[in-house]
Amino acid sequence: MENTNGLETHGSITVLSENSLTHETTDVLFYEERRVWPLFPLILAKSAPMRGLETYLQRVTKYKKSEFLLLGETGTGKQLFAEAIHHLKRPGKPFIEVNCAGLPADLVENELFGHERGAYTNAFQKEVGKFKQADTGTLFLDEIGDMPITTQAKILKAIEQKKIISIGSKTPTPVDIQIIAATNTDIAKNVRMDKFRADLFYRLGVHISIPPLREHSEDISLLVCHFLKEYAEGKGVPFVSPDAWEKLLVYPWPGNIRELAHTCQKVVYAEKESVEIEDFIGSYQSFSTGICTLAEMVKGYYAEVLKATNGNVKKAAQVMNIKRPSLYPQLRKYRISLDEFRT
Repeated sequence: MENTNGLETHGSITVLSENSLTHETTDVLFYEERRVWPLFPLILAKSAPMRGLETYLQRVTKYKKSEFLLLGETGTGKQLFAEAIHHLKRPGKPFIEVNCAGLPADLVENELFGHERGAYTNAFQKEVGKFKQADTGTLFLDEIGDMPITTQAKILKAIEQKKIISIGSKTPTPVDIQIIAATNTDIAKNVRMDKFRADLFYRLGVHISIPPLREHSEDISLLVCHFLKEYAEGKGVPFVSPDAWEKLLVYPWPGNIRELAHTCQKVVYAEKESVEIEDFIGSYQSFSTGICTLAEMVKGYYAEVLKATNGNVKKAAQVMNIKRPSLYPQLRKYRISLDEFRT
């Protein structure tokens, strides 16, 4: 049901209707928003697909199984889900993230398992690796689909034996860790093509698929309100026109929640009292004509960010909230030349 404040009430949960956003309704909304997922307060969603995912997460996290594989497109919030699982299963313990795509092949073992003093030239002191840093907590292996297959074997051995041997040592060190891995690649296809080890794929036994934003568009209004208020930092949020609300819900969001967050940040920083769809998505007119495919929209998003950063990959990656090594494969995939944006 909808009340006069433009809010819809569903039991004990109050959410914003897609035809109204004012300073008053935003305050009410954010008083209620954290009650949406009681066991996973980091996750903000109310749609049927995400409710189904919540139910599945509640079921699988009750057990002692310690290996999870998060599957989803770039920007769907895989790290947020990893943190939510961690806080539920091992609260107060270390949460250590490793960007698998950014690990140089010759430094992988040192980064993951550490080394002893004098293990090699310039090893002047002992260094603890990521596995040991995560002891009693969670090791989050982000972008595991891009990990070299030789490294995958070492990861599998450490997971199965629950022991590691640092470089320069002969003594195994036990570790008690929960493994959560994530990838935006078609990892099942990579297994069939022998690009990813089947034994590691099956060892990461609990597979959790996170849907792209276009498949749970009912959550867009909730997310828009969240990001607008977060970036406004208490200074008040702009009024979003009813027409903009309608179009925000049908836009495919190729960059998913990360793209939505970035556009909301841009809208807040423009410091307008009211905003239209073009304030969120400058290329919306092209999308609405039906000319652009999803791939073209994704390419357009990357191009927009690169244009704003003058082709600076480091800054572009920061804006997109991804690791710099993750951006290069996307540039190659969509045949984007950095020279086009550098002045």
